[in-house]
Amino acid sequence: MVRITMVSAAVAGLALSAPAMAKESGPYMWGVGGHVSTVIIPGKYPITFPTKIENYNFIDEDQKFGGDKNGEGDLKNRDVDGNGDPIYTTLERVKNDISFGGDFVYYFDKSNRIGALVQYGAGKRFNDVSLLLKYDYVYAKQDQFQLLFGGGLGFGSQNYNGAVSPEKLTVSYFPLRVNVAGLVRFPDTAALQLSVFAQSAVPSNQQYTKLDGTEVESVGSAFSLFSYLSAGLEVSFYYGDFKPPKKKGGKGGKGGKGGKGGKGKGGKGGKK
Repeated sequence: MVRITMVSAAVAGLALSAPAMAKESGPYMWGVGGHVSTVIIPGKYPITFPTKIENYNFIDEDQKFGGDKNGEGDLKNRDVDGNGDPIYTTLERVKNDISFGGDFVYYFDKSNRIGALVQYGAGKRFNDVSLLLKYDYVYAKQDQFQLLFGGGLGFGSQNYNGAVSPEKLTVSYFPLRVNVAGLVRFPDTAALQLSVFAQSAVPSNQQYTKLDGTEVESVGSAFSLFSYLSAGLEVSFYYGDFKPPKKKGGKGGKGGKGGKGGKGKGGKGGKK
């Protein structure tokens, strides 16, 4: 609960900081739209399932495969079924996935941008729903192009279903992301962005339903974040106001001073 409270406070702080930093005249630029993304690394996701599931190690020692058949290595601590045969999980790591959802971005000046991303991901017997709050720093700007560095954090839930029902793993997690992105602005109202991201799904809980239907409230730990590391590509399209505000001119003031100077000289000429 302490970990959940701390992350919740951090997310809330990120969301509430924007209005205080925004100008009274409104956003510098903004956009709403959608995105599509996919995981490139690892080739199969996650890197590994919790050890208890991989080894199917849940019941007492006298019911292990090694308990009556002198199993070795992988079989030594593996549970057995009613016939005394070793049990193997039917969960499979995801090879091909796709995620899509909605985005919102808000520039409160020319160098700082915040945003929110909600997405749904799917693969073979896999689904993922998450919400991410983001911050990006505009590192470079040239004409219609921007280079951004940033990251984000949020909340999410993943489900992995076994090939044999009712086996299932549900992972509640906090996504932590870093990214680099290139954004191209189309005149005034639209933008296209390509991002490369690295992310970890930090588990808050991993609930598992065994092959016999028995539920295990928690398997693994928060250190399983290394099992859920990934990197991928994301393409986003935005519609909104991408025309930067015009700078206020200062030359008019100088012209005013020149006018006053002319009046002073004219006055001296009159006295002579």
